Parts: sequence; structure tokens; C-alpha cells
Amino acid sequence: MRNMRTRATSRASFRRQAIFLIFFTIWIVTPPNAIFSEFLPFVPTAPLSPETCSAHAPVTNECVEAGLRTRREKLRAEAAFQADTPATHVKLADLLNQQGDPNGAIEEYRAAIQLDPGLADAFRGLGAVYLDQHEWKKAEHALEQAAHLDSENSQIRYWLGRALLAQQKFLEARQALKTATKLNPNDAEAFSDLGLSFMAQGQSRDAINALQQAIRLRPDYSEAHSRLELANALKLNKDQLVHETAKILQILFRRE
Repeated sequence: MRNMRTRATSRASFRRQAIFLIFFTIWIVTPPNAIFSEFLPFVPTAPLSPETCSAHAPVTNECVEAGLRTRREKLRAEAAFQADTPATHVKLADLLNQQGDPNGAIEEYRAAIQLDPGLADAFRGLGAVYLDQHEWKKAEHALEQAAHLDSENSQIRYWLGRALLAQQKFLEARQALKTATKLNPNDAEAFSDLGLSFMAQGQSRDAINALQQAIRLRPDYSEAHSRLELANALKLNKDQLVHETAKILQILFRRE
């Protein structure tokens, strides 16, 4: 009987030691905050600012935007941009876009449009920012409105053609680019992209004519030369021309 009690006591002691060892191991390898995190008070995260971002590595998109937002507000506080007029908002938007602040530029172009929905420059600038951001549909809408308000602007038509090409709307892109070349017959880039729109649908003869005109305008235009070489090489193979052009478009308009 005494031996049985001794064995039972030994087993209980062994279990206590084992449990203690397990908890001790957990305590050593687990950070204290992880153990008591559910009991710690909730501390809300403060909005990022350039000061708080300086301690962050690597720099995040949120930190970049915080810095741009600070610079944006400083510009808005300057005397030159105090007037709440469409022209002032467009001027500030152009400056912000040049300084690499697309979000600020979009805000200012929209503010100008709200004050004057008939201001072509605001829609043009907004469309240009969306093009740079690869927001093709938004660019299309803004540039269509700009083209409606300023029908003689070849640059707007060219940008609209690019936005449509990116979305593989080849017939609409061709119309916009044709208009751009009529408004500005010296626009080699418009002729080159017009040729690309023909290539995308296997129309090699029209593509060759447009690309040859681009090269006449700019003999050193390497991109037009490479497109013309492809159109000539595959002028008897429509399907292959369409396939190879699709690759060019994917590279040209891919998101970075």
C-alpha cells in the first residue's frame, strides 16, 4: 500500500513538472505582447504623415501620398492659387501633374469642371492624367468630352485614339487617329498609331500607307520602321499579323 501511494505521488509530481516545463518553454519563446495582446487597450492607428513615414522602411505608397498631400496643401495656400476659379484650378492641376502628384491634379481638374462643365482644358488635362495612370476607360470619357468641347484640337484626338487602342476598340481608335492626322498632317506619332490600328485588324495595305507617312515625317522614327517591317513581312498572312500586333499592343499598354 505504501509503495502504491509512493508511485502515485511520484506520477503526480512528474505531471506537475511536465506542465511547468511546457509553460516555461512557451513563456521563453513567445513575446510578452503576443501573450497579453488580447488584454492590451486598443490604440487607433494615426493617419500617416511625412514625419511618421520617415521611420518606415521601405517607403510605402501611403507614405508617398502623405508627402504629396502635404506639398499639395502648401501650394493651395499660396496667394497665386487662392481664387476659386476654373482657370486657377486648372493652373494648379497642371503644376501638380508636372510635379508627379496625379491625385492632386485629378482633384483640381474636377474642381475646375464643377465650376465650369464646358472647360475643355480641364477635361483634356484630366484625360491626360488618366492616360498616364493607365485608367483607359476614364481617359476615354474625359477625352471624348474634351474633343466635343474643342473639336479642332489634334492632340486631344490623338490621346483619345491611344485610350481606345489600349482597350482594343480599333474602329473607334482609327476614327480618332484619322481625325488627329487631318487636324495635324505633320503628326508622325498619330500616323504610326493609325497604322497600328490597321495592323490590329489585319489590314496591311492601309497600315503600310499610314506607317510610310509617319516615316516620311520622321525618317528616324524607329518604332514606325519596326511596325512597317512587320506589316510588309506579314501582308499575305492576315491572322499572323493580327497575332503579332496583339503582342505589340500588350507590351505598349501593359500596366507597370
